[in-house]
Amino acid sequence: MLEFSPEVSSTLIWVRHFVVALLLISSFVAQADTPLFEIGKLSLNPSKQIPQIQPMADYLAGEMAPFGYQSGKARVFSNFDSARQAMANGSLDTMTTSLYEAAQMIRGGEAAPLAVKWKNGLSEYSSLLIVDAASDIYELNDLAGKTIAFEDYGSTSAFFIPYMALAETGLRLSPLEGADLAPDRIHYRFTGAEQNSSVLLFQKKVDAIALSDYDWLKSDHVPIEQRQSFRILWVSEPYPAAVEILNAQIPIEQRAFLRNTLTRLHLSHEGEEVLDKYHDSRRFSPLSDEARNQLEQFVEFLKTEQFPSEH
Repeated sequence: MLEFSPEVSSTLIWVRHFVVALLLISSFVAQADTPLFEIGKLSLNPSKQIPQIQPMADYLAGEMAPFGYQSGKARVFSNFDSARQAMANGSLDTMTTSLYEAAQMIRGGEAAPLAVKWKNGLSEYSSLLIVDAASDIYELNDLAGKTIAFEDYGSTSAFFIPYMALAETGLRLSPLEGADLAPDRIHYRFTGAEQNSSVLLFQKKVDAIALSDYDWLKSDHVPIEQRQSFRILWVSEPYPAAVEILNAQIPIEQRAFLRNTLTRLHLSHEGEEVLDKYHDSRRFSPLSDEARNQLEQFVEFLKTEQFPSEH
């Protein structure tokens, strides 16, 4: 049996403890660095959204395994700013957004566009401005000195697109405050829901409302009785119904891999099942040059002083 001097024995014991400590630290680091593929969604109902998102997160994590991802995670954010912060700090990989929300994150450098998501079976929609059928409003300029109802500040079709169109026509828009209306401005208010906007127009409490063509045809949003008393004043060009964006920190080769994976999902039975659970998506398609140009227009408009800060 080998015997060591007290000095050597003490050194061996220290080395053994040091090696064990290194192994433990390595284990903790490996756990901390285990890559999660995280998909987000804006919602106030996490219990409903997580089961819809998790299958897609798991699927994409499996597909992205060659890049080191090991599992997927669904994340639900109660507001846009918290989702944007997660993109900025690199903890969120992808999420479904509207074109307006995507433009805000692209402008801020947090995200990049990935693909068009076919939402509710639709790849695109248009924004509408609706007036009372008996009104004397026939052109956008006729809205000067009038009132308009938008859904909310975060809506693409029922706020951002018509607001941008009106502003680019040269019309000035101001929040509705009190009863006095400036003849050279359009005065707007938010209603919180398409149904509320429709009721206000039907009751002649506003002169115009903004809706998507999808909501215009839904009887629970615009009842037939109300629709028959309205008239479409203006229709925008078609825009993507929804876009999938990804973290701007994700390397180019991974972006290309993700885009190819998403746009081919509908070609397999497994992919169709994942799509069906992911908010009843029909498929993903590549962003067209037109959609990219629209995104660029949104980003440029957000840089101007014509667009208001959130109320």
